[in-house]
This record gives sequence, structure tokens and C-alpha cells, in this order.
Amino acid sequence: MLTYRGGYYLGVLEGSTTKLDELLVKLNCDKRHENFTVLVDTVARKRYFSDWHMKLAESLSLDAGFTKFMADQSNQVAQLTAGQLTLLNQFYDVSEIAADHKASYRDRTLKLIRWPDFSVINQSPELVELCALLTNRPQRYQDLLALNQVSSSEKLDQYLDKFDSLGLLKTVTPQAESGVAPLEKSALRFIYKMKRFLGATQGSRI
Repeated sequence: MLTYRGGYYLGVLEGSTTKLDELLVKLNCDKRHENFTVLVDTVARKRYFSDWHMKLAESLSLDAGFTKFMADQSNQVAQLTAGQLTLLNQFYDVSEIAADHKASYRDRTLKLIRWPDFSVINQSPELVELCALLTNRPQRYQDLLALNQVSSSEKLDQYLDKFDSLGLLKTVTPQAESGVAPLEKSALRFIYKMKRFLGATQGSRI
């Protein structure tokens, strides 16, 4: 996908990591380009523009594929610098993304359908513990925050966004979780400590 406005080009490139890395090197070295910047770099479970080899979009706000793409990458957009946001705003109103994302996980009960591939997601102790919790049983978003296993709500949203982009995150309805007694916070912390202990003694991932 490619668009142009005010002397700037904005594009979305999709493909394998190797091919995209090679193409980005060529684009960055092309003397016809100035101020080359990558705004969003993410792993997607499927293509957003599968019907196009190269699509020229006149209005991104009217393009369903780009709107979906920006909504899914809201957490990365929130981490852009002021200068990058100013540039992006020339093409698309990012304020609507931030407003929608702020409450996207609240009041939801979430579960991981399987563990992520740590070759495509950076592994950390808090991420491993979060994966252990979400694969064990469905958890309410508010309960995940209350456990204080993740440093902030923004960080938790980052992890959940990544899980969702990989197709691993599932929303569970209240009916699906009825009859399951909730675990006490102390019990959950005990699970975390045991998993960390086993991981340390065995010298491998949990």
C-alpha cells in the first residue's frame, strides 16, 4: 500500500522478514529518498492487503485494510515520537486510534490458545509468567493488572497486542468460564514462583 501527501510518501510493506529486510536496505540506500523512517515493524498472522501487489490509496481513512492495520498496531503507534506522530497525522488521524485502544481490553476475559514462539517475540520473565497464567485458564483484564506481575497497564497492553497479532489471544465469554472457581492471588503467585524455580533449575524455557 502506498500513498502520497505534502511531499511525503507513506507505505505498508508485507512479506517474509528476510525479503522485507533486504528491501528496506535498498530503499534506505536509494539517494532519491530522504528522511527514510520505519514507523511500525510487526509480525502479522495474515496479510492486510492480500489482494494487492501494490495499492495506491488516496484516502487512508476510507481504506478498510489500513484502518484495520492501524487499529491492530495501536500500541506501537502510541510509542512514536512527537515528530513521527506529526508525520503520520498528515495521512491518518491517530487520535481516534488512541481513544479506541485505551479501553480495548477492559472488561474482557482473555486466554492464550497456546504459548507464543519466542523466536518472534522477545522473552522476559514477566512475559513468561503472563503466558503461564493465560494458558492455564481465562483471566479478566482487571485481575491481570491487580496481580502486579507486569510493570504497567501500558506494558500489559503491549504483550496482549503482540499475542493478538500472532493469533494467540482469545476472548472468553462469561458463560464459558462459569463454574470455574477463580484462583486466589496467593496461589497464582505460588504458580509463578514454582515455574521460575523450575525454569532456573532446568536451564530451559518453561
